[in-house]
Amino acid sequence: VISLGASLVLALTLLPVVLAGRRGRRGRRGQRGQAGADGAGLDRLTARPPDRQTPRAALQTFGRRFGDWYEHGVTWSLHHPATVFAGGLGALVLFTIVAIGLPREILPQVDEGMVVAQLTLPEGTTIEETTRQTQRLETLARDLGSAGVYSRVGEATDEELLGGAEPGGANTAQIIAPVPSGMAAALFAERLRLGVPDLAQGALALDLAGQSEFGSLIGREGRAIRVEISAARLEQAESWAETVRRRLAQLPTLVDARLAYAGSQPVIEVEFQRDEIAQHGVSLNAVAEAIAGGLGGVEASELRETDRRTPITVRLAGTANEDLASALTTQINGIPVGRFVTVREVRAPIEVVRSNQRPVSVVEAVVEEGGTARATKDIETTLATLSTPPGVTWKLTGADIEQRRTLSEFGMVAFLSVALVFLVLAGEFASFTTPLVVMLTVPLAAGGGILLLWLTGQSINAVSLMGLIVII
Repeated sequence: VISLGASLVLALTLLPVVLAGRRGRRGRRGQRGQAGADGAGLDRLTARPPDRQTPRAALQTFGRRFGDWYEHGVTWSLHHPATVFAGGLGALVLFTIVAIGLPREILPQVDEGMVVAQLTLPEGTTIEETTRQTQRLETLARDLGSAGVYSRVGEATDEELLGGAEPGGANTAQIIAPVPSGMAAALFAERLRLGVPDLAQGALALDLAGQSEFGSLIGREGRAIRVEISAARLEQAESWAETVRRRLAQLPTLVDARLAYAGSQPVIEVEFQRDEIAQHGVSLNAVAEAIAGGLGGVEASELRETDRRTPITVRLAGTANEDLASALTTQINGIPVGRFVTVREVRAPIEVVRSNQRPVSVVEAVVEEGGTARATKDIETTLATLSTPPGVTWKLTGADIEQRRTLSEFGMVAFLSVALVFLVLAGEFASFTTPLVVMLTVPLAAGGGILLLWLTGQSINAVSLMGLIVII
């Protein structure tokens, strides 16, 4: 509506003035040329070398020839309507076949000369081990020719959190590596994966879109396909999620298949032996404070300085407050705390994702080639052979759903564009048949755009569909 409105304003205001001005200047030039045709103007014309031609004259010669070719082509077409109509239908069929074979995705892939690696090691990994693995990636990137590698180990910064990044922890790291000069980002990322095959199996995720606003818009999220595995129990969902991850890792259209959410982390559970505590006449608070004092400390009081309060914590000296065994040797009434509690190590879920009140484990992978539609088809074919027990189900989400919704919405926009243009032409020609003939060329125009997308190796996405609508 905005583009058609702007076109109408220009047609009623600026264009008539421009055309009138051109006609006025052309008439004045004609009079001056006629007045001086028998004088200096003729001398200058005859003095020009016969074998040289000005650029303007050459352009006019090309224009005349092109006009002659066009006129001959129109004349031939009018005398052979059946051949032209059959050729148009054949071209339409060819364009349709090409369109079906084109990759389909939400937004086009982009190479900003930057690879962002997200490293997620198993929960409970120490920050020293995470740093060591990060240094492996840094060294590999530098050996491949990358300069100015940046890495952040541990929790995300405030700026990253505001940008929507995950909070992270001791087991996470982010590495930003510029692509070496003369190397494609996809090739650089593939060499990084081959250099650390142990990390590439679910711990490493690479994003080629960089860190700019445009890159973050069309980066990982625009190409991430997620498979939600639902089961009655979380343990069962996690077990089958790992099976699905291994299947997706074997598909050539996908890379960086991994579990989207951390499943569990090691936890130490301390359970009170209430019978033992009651027999010795010890309170639960005393046992809890003894263990807390041995592990982190117990807040005893506050140091007040005008408007500032500093807590005073009492704990075991040195590094003994970080040792559970030392904390259990703390005595209450001459009895070690270890007699009043039972200690065991378990794994507890960090977060539980539910869908329809059922626990869900999510597997995520990034589309590498062929577009979202082809990757979705490969996933459905692979998982169709998976024999899951009763109660275990899976479904696709992420980029696949967004891609289908995008195509559907742009299809509606294209239909409305055709309808609006047809109504404008119907008012312009005061006829319904003439605009219909004009609008029959829309499929051929869109087909030419699709053919160029195929020749340049592009895909059908929101940007290219917008261009096709502008063609209409």
